[in-house]
Amino acid sequence: MKLKERIKTFIYNNANGYTVLPFMLGVNISNKCNRSCSFCLYRSLLLEKTPFLDWLYAQPDFMDVKGFERFIKRLDIMRRLIKNVGMTGKGEPLLHPDFLQFCDVMEKYKMKFSITTNGDFIEDFIDELSKYKYLAQLRISVYSYKSWDKFRTLPARYNKMDIGFYNMTDKPICGAEEGIKLWAKGLDGQNTIPKDFNKIKTCTKPFSYLSLNTDGTIVLCNSYYEVGTWNDSIFSILNGKMTRDFRKKALKFKDVPKADCLNCAFNHYEDNLKEKYL
Repeated sequence: MKLKERIKTFIYNNANGYTVLPFMLGVNISNKCNRSCSFCLYRSLLLEKTPFLDWLYAQPDFMDVKGFERFIKRLDIMRRLIKNVGMTGKGEPLLHPDFLQFCDVMEKYKMKFSITTNGDFIEDFIDELSKYKYLAQLRISVYSYKSWDKFRTLPARYNKMDIGFYNMTDKPICGAEEGIKLWAKGLDGQNTIPKDFNKIKTCTKPFSYLSLNTDGTIVLCNSYYEVGTWNDSIFSILNGKMTRDFRKKALKFKDVPKADCLNCAFNHYEDNLKEKYL
């Protein structure tokens, strides 16, 4: 583990659930997708009914862009605490009829953002996206060799954009990082999380990652534990009692409410785990 991460982990473990450190904001602008990938935690046709899916499917298909802009505006100086806005979805973000307006909001308030997409509609937007100064990265999932043939010329054509490709096929693709397929109940045949992954003893992600849903609710990490809405004070969301209690439980990896921490793949991204598990 790098020194910076060790210092942050020490702070988190001794902060009684509080934080004043920068964080990532995931913005799930779309709950609608044109695909139903077998490994998807949200849209796979193999998924069994769960409380999480009941919660997810009760939300609107699309986020209200005006409500989103009001939220960003109200953050005011607290916007400086957000390292990056990950514009994604528990569906496909490019399906949102106002997709580019969300990008306009990011540009207006000078906030770095990334976009994660299955790439099926990227040709309709790529020229416009290349004009955004604050677009930090375009993340494209690759589902077939046919798609890869279409995508791989993009970095050369748009050389000022940071375009990353993530391989979601079952075969290696030179030039695309391996994507991470998460585990979900009913999908154990698709499980690519290494054996004994769930023996990790602690997690600090709730300190550094918030997610905004299409209905305006805000959850920690990839849970469905609502700690507020976009109408609430960001101070109460970041360090309210519910948030702090969740973080303290995640640090112990015990009784974390409305979250499947033992099967979460966020920790695949941690540098200290790459050598051991990947």
